[in-house]
Amino acid sequence: MERVRIKYNLPEEFILYTGRIIPRKNIIRLVRAFNELSIKEKNIQLVLTGFSEWYRSMKLDFVKNDSINKIGYVEDEDMPYLYNLAELYVFPSLYEGFGLPVLEAQACGCPVIASNVSSIPEVGGDSVHYINPNNVNEIREGIIRILKDKKYKNMLIKKGLKNVKKFSLEKSAKDILTCMKSVISTRVL
Repeated sequence: MERVRIKYNLPEEFILYTGRIIPRKNIIRLVRAFNELSIKEKNIQLVLTGFSEWYRSMKLDFVKNDSINKIGYVEDEDMPYLYNLAELYVFPSLYEGFGLPVLEAQACGCPVIASNVSSIPEVGGDSVHYINPNNVNEIREGIIRILKDKKYKNMLIKKGLKNVKKFSLEKSAKDILTCMKSVISTRVL
């Protein structure tokens, strides 16, 4: 983990966001929430990974805050270390097809704050602190709660590790195979 911390110049304590920097990922509201938070919490930083094809054309607040690190692309083999090093993972997306990063973070024992929209609640179940992605105050308050309430943070970690066990490639393959057998047997009849 120390190799990854040095490689990406990561701070001791940070909040993590992974993914592309595009409008539906809701980075503007995350950054606004963090900017309000960072006034009070000087020791915490926000680390943003992912491609930045979109923010060059937008005026985003993070250019004004030295506590926000834009580290760009992270190699796949380094991602588990980032999740393990983070205090929490924030996934404020406005729309997702599945929400795999929620499970990736949980598999690494990282508590998750995520949007209460789209497929995300189906993926996260009761193991995620949900927020309204359109409400900057909810995002900020969710971050504060996890940072300050160790009991709540540990509960999310335990539930997250349990939640991940519901998802596996083997289970998905078996479900698809069962569905295909059902379709084939129905057509034969």
